[in-house]
Amino acid sequence: MLEEDFKGYVLSFDGAAKTSTRQGSCGCIIGELPGWYIVSAQGFPLENVTVNNAEYHGLLKGLILVSERSISEIVVVGDSRIMIQQSQGLINCNLPISNDDYPTLKEKFKSIQLVHVKRNYNQAADYLTSKTLALGEAWTISDPAELMHLEQVSMIPERSDGDPVKEPPTEVTKDVPTGAESAPLPAPVRVMAAITRSQHRQESDQQEPMGPSSIKRNDGDVSKLSKTEPVI
Repeated sequence: MLEEDFKGYVLSFDGAAKTSTRQGSCGCIIGELPGWYIVSAQGFPLENVTVNNAEYHGLLKGLILVSERSISEIVVVGDSRIMIQQSQGLINCNLPISNDDYPTLKEKFKSIQLVHVKRNYNQAADYLTSKTLALGEAWTISDPAELMHLEQVSMIPERSDGDPVKEPPTEVTKDVPTGAESAPLPAPVRVMAAITRSQHRQESDQQEPMGPSSIKRNDGDVSKLSKTEPVI
């Protein structure tokens, strides 16, 4: 389980889209640690989007929800490598969304740390996004049973293999002293990032590069494309 002495907020986001209709959705979950207490879990329907558009909407809407709660420091996790790396300024993407949206939002925070995780470590946001797409309307999770489910699937096991944990790229915004970019991340985030890199290296050694793929869900042909897909 995660270390009990870590205190802070984590925003997880996700996005999905139907390839046939370009209808999509995104989900945003704010969790407070320790305990993975769900502060907010909201889903939003989207129109005329690709999966990358939906992921970016999830990031933006999540940061808006965080800023509305006067939270100044946030760790953001998502399973879209493209969105994480674009927001970090590591790659350039051409999306039909203003590239000024994220830089404008991040000015509201003292610090933002962005971490890419595998989808199996983003199950809570994935569940919220999938259900939102099925409902076709915005909603907020308030049912105690569903909130408990989100808390349970959000918990990330600690590493046990003894391998050293290297720091993933981070982004720290205004009012942070020079050099903070290389400061260690909280233990939970180091765990997720290290596991992600380890799994990715293993998969890369065993498999040829994959093209776009689709996941079939109960509500139709929902597209959750591979992270190597060309950006539209």
